Amino acid sequence: MKLEELFAIVLEVPQVELTDLSSQASLRSWDSFAHINIISTLEETYGVRFTTDEIRNMKSLGDARRLLGAKGVTV
Repeated sequence: MKLEELFAIVLEVPQVELTDLSSQASLRSWDSFAHINIISTLEETYGVRFTTDEIRNMKSLGDARRLLGAKGVTV
């Protein structure tokens, strides 16, 4: 599953509207509950675990892509 597709499903927005700049500030549906859903979906889908700091600092789709890359996941 593409990262954009995963975010689109969790945030209930069209995938074509998402870029690496999509963030909590730019998407109304990305509230604290959605953030937890994003984290748990990423962990389950890609078989990774995020630290508390990583979770707190993930503020955009691009941040998620970089964190996954740092964990060896190609997205």
